[in-house]
Amino acid sequence: MNRRSLAALALVLVSPLQAQSTLRPKDVAAPPEDFLSGRLRLPLPEDVPVRSNHALLELEFVRGRDGRWISDQSLPVERDGSLGITVLASEGNRLDVRARSPWAGSVNLTAQARRGVRSVQRGALASADRYEHHRLESRAGDEWQVRLSAPGNRPRPSGVRLLVTGGGELQLETHVASFDLLSDRPIGFVARLSDEAAYLEEVELVLTSAGQTIERVFLADDGRGADRQALDGVLAIQVEGLRGNVHAHFVARGLDGQGRPFLRTSDHELFVAEPDARLSDRARLLQPDPLRLRVELDAWTAEGLERVQSSFEVWGTARDGSRVPVVWLSRMVPLSGASSWQPLALSLDRRWLELAGAGLPLELRNVRLQDPESHVPYDRRERVSVAASALAPWNDTFALGVTRDMLMGPAVLGQGIGTLDAGNQVVEVQDTLMLSHGYCSGGMPWPLGDFSGNRVVFFDPDANRSHDEFAQLMAQTGEDLSSFGVIGHSQGGNAALHLYTYYTSGLDHARGARRIQSVGTPYQGTPLANLGSFACGNNTDLSPSGATLWLAGIPTWARAEVSYWTTQNSGSACNFLTNLILSSPNDGTTERSRGQLPGANSMGHVTGWCHTTGMSNPAQYLDTSRNSEMDVQAAR
Repeated sequence: MNRRSLAALALVLVSPLQAQSTLRPKDVAAPPEDFLSGRLRLPLPEDVPVRSNHALLELEFVRGRDGRWISDQSLPVERDGSLGITVLASEGNRLDVRARSPWAGSVNLTAQARRGVRSVQRGALASADRYEHHRLESRAGDEWQVRLSAPGNRPRPSGVRLLVTGGGELQLETHVASFDLLSDRPIGFVARLSDEAAYLEEVELVLTSAGQTIERVFLADDGRGADRQALDGVLAIQVEGLRGNVHAHFVARGLDGQGRPFLRTSDHELFVAEPDARLSDRARLLQPDPLRLRVELDAWTAEGLERVQSSFEVWGTARDGSRVPVVWLSRMVPLSGASSWQPLALSLDRRWLELAGAGLPLELRNVRLQDPESHVPYDRRERVSVAASALAPWNDTFALGVTRDMLMGPAVLGQGIGTLDAGNQVVEVQDTLMLSHGYCSGGMPWPLGDFSGNRVVFFDPDANRSHDEFAQLMAQTGEDLSSFGVIGHSQGGNAALHLYTYYTSGLDHARGARRIQSVGTPYQGTPLANLGSFACGNNTDLSPSGATLWLAGIPTWARAEVSYWTTQNSGSACNFLTNLILSSPNDGTTERSRGQLPGANSMGHVTGWCHTTGMSNPAQYLDTSRNSEMDVQAAR
């Protein structure tokens, strides 16, 4: 998001235009502990809900008796203290805001803002909206009536939102009923409360796509559809006909554990995929050579589908006849593009069977086909049997431990050359450091003077990419480099990890202490991605649920190559508005808790640095001391 000028850089800047499909996918494998621990299994949606103790209301305006546009809202008060209300609107909206309660009386909030009252905070958003925050001193059990109005001789206000914060600790928990989000089946939506003593009276679900409302429904506690049991305090509904990018907005009202009214909302960014692939119940084991076996799954794929991510656990048979876990396999499988049944082949290194003490017959478990972009499962099978004849004999004392090629397949060497010298002559480059920005960045955030040696800059300005597309473009940037390490800001860290996991590139051959280093990367997503107001568009990979699906495909061996930092403000919040929504501590975009990558190397949490420029503290990528350390320790 930093827009530092790049005009004077004395190194190659590669501006990728589109991802290339010529990347060679890896034969990804992971030991049994990775899936037995649950790390490589898709979680249940109810175990990773969106939790909210705020309300973000989309306001609708109607004509009042005096001809002005008006929007009235009733805001219950759960506890004594300050209730925060924040108006978010575009610069062109001329809004008058007034509030009234039985205890506090009437308050002209617009007049207070004009007088510069200390309880008012103002600021701007990257989306060109502005916000105005007011604190209303309140008593538990009270209720504020808030009216927003605009001149009747102007167009009806649109895109105005009201953020309500400062309620109690009660959280609204929402999730989809299943991660199998496909357009040919109903999509279930579920809501519950964090306190069993609280009561949900009403939950409205508003579904929008491309800014247009496509459905407005109410959840029910009737035991039907996605609601598993009637009258259990869990409300649900199923909606049909959804496809593509969908924004789900829950509005919940009820009584908290003390019998006081509450208001909560939560938001989800979803991608509903087309049913473009499905599995059969058949798999075969072939033996092209003594060491590497091939497991072939039969799958139907739709016309135009170019790739699918195939993953499964391999279980073998021990000498006593019991099933034993052998290995987890995954691959980005290229497809023919035709509508047909075709085999999806994954490589099985025979040494995994030897290490597990397992033989035939084999069984595949937790088989899944996923969209590489959204990670939505096209199809899943709990178990698939594998047809095979006897294996050819070989030296079964060969496997002494897990080797690198067992985890990612045979190594592929890079081609070797790539940048320019001072005289604009092409020179050979070995051992290069790649610097990457993140989501929607206007330029290169890293100060290039903080880094030494051969450097290449990943430069894809003002872009919104999935992790997979970002990773492929990163590989394109380094396609002529035989080896490189990566220092990534924000989503640049996600992309580097995705590249290292799924595709062969010069990143595989980097030498040095730290292959991938990142700062401020939301490995577990950020709640901000659910709010539908990202400057370059919505990105499901950066949402908490999207990050959950993505992480379920990243093995521990890949995570172990990442060294990461998180930061937070010193003094005032990095960003006043986002701090109302994010859990503390945070850097204004990434929460410390969601910036963690289990299995990787946390380099610490540092105070005094924010996610980007324009926040209360300096941008985290300007920390010269940390940059110097990353430069010295970087693999190249």
